[in-house]
Amino acid sequence: MLSLANKSYLQFISSLRLQYENALLMKQLQAMNSELHDEIREHEKAKNQLRYLATHDFLTALDNRYSFDVSFEKMLLAARSTHGQFCVLYADVDHFKQINDNYGHDQGDRILLEVAERLRKSLRPKDRIARVGGDEFIILLAGPEAKNAARHFVQQVQKAFEYPLQLDEQTLLLSVSFGGSLFPQDGHEKQVLLKKADLALYRAKFAGRNCAVFYGEKRESVV
Repeated sequence: MLSLANKSYLQFISSLRLQYENALLMKQLQAMNSELHDEIREHEKAKNQLRYLATHDFLTALDNRYSFDVSFEKMLLAARSTHGQFCVLYADVDHFKQINDNYGHDQGDRILLEVAERLRKSLRPKDRIARVGGDEFIILLAGPEAKNAARHFVQQVQKAFEYPLQLDEQTLLLSVSFGGSLFPQDGHEKQVLLKKADLALYRAKFAGRNCAVFYGEKRESVV
């Protein structure tokens, strides 16, 4: 009888030990699983950050040149397949080098941030904008009335820049010049359209700045 009781007791103790070990093992597995999930989340977060940095301008958070190239190719393919049109607009801050020289690069960056924000707010949701270097921006506007949309955008920007920018104790009035080209009227290839938009921007600068010029047309003042 005692032997049977002792055997049952030992089995009971063994069962408790086994349950404890199983519970401990489950906690360890859960902790390992939680750590693994945390590592996976951190890895995904790092990947997303790298992807963001690879596709966005470090200062303004607008699209960078790489994202612009992707957007341009997509818009070009869509326009070709649907016989649609879109407008390419170069935008350049007037006298920015002089502003940088007078106020310094830190203040120049503040100005670029403000310019980027005013440009972005003037766009439609379907339009694309990228900063492609210094004070140079490129805008893509698609649709059957792309040129009219571009004109309206420029007018909205001009209204936005009627309000001066406050730099510490300095008040600064900014202006932007634009040069545009239109697919398919001005070309069917990316480089052709970019070159013609750039030439139109040069004409806008030469004509007195603070205006928009479209390739193949005379200077267009913007009110």
